[in-house]
Amino acid sequence: MVDNKMNQGENMVAAEESVKSIMYREAKERMELLQVTADDIDSFFMNREITKIVVDHENMRICKQTLTDEEKEVIRQLEQKKEYLVYYLIQDEGLWPDGCSFPRYTVLYVDKYKDEYEHIKKYIQMCEIVPAYVINQEATECSEITEIGFRNVSGLIINAT
Repeated sequence: MVDNKMNQGENMVAAEESVKSIMYREAKERMELLQVTADDIDSFFMNREITKIVVDHENMRICKQTLTDEEKEVIRQLEQKKEYLVYYLIQDEGLWPDGCSFPRYTVLYVDKYKDEYEHIKKYIQMCEIVPAYVINQEATECSEITEIGFRNVSGLIINAT
């Protein structure tokens, strides 16, 4: 009886690892389609370093920054809660319909639903749209799962919506 439970536990762990490895492969394929820099792709797969881009729309500046501990925790919680694999983070400001702005994170992720992967990659290629979770930093209850239009600026991805 104990052996059966141990085998079930080992099988569950192996299946979970298999799902994660599939999600990592999908993240790599999406990053390549998005034409993320090779260094950022390598950093993600070698060190699990997520690229963070900060966009200052007002001054038309884009820069790469290191994730803060707080941002790492936000990503960890999102991955755990939604069963995502996060591979990219964009920090900028969104606009409400009234013209007021709000700070946001746009999180690019892979979910566990592998039957949708090919469809998503076609949208990335043909429509320049990618699945994202947009976190409103001021009003987290307004955060949402969505698809964003994106732009590649010298290998850095920005939210173009």
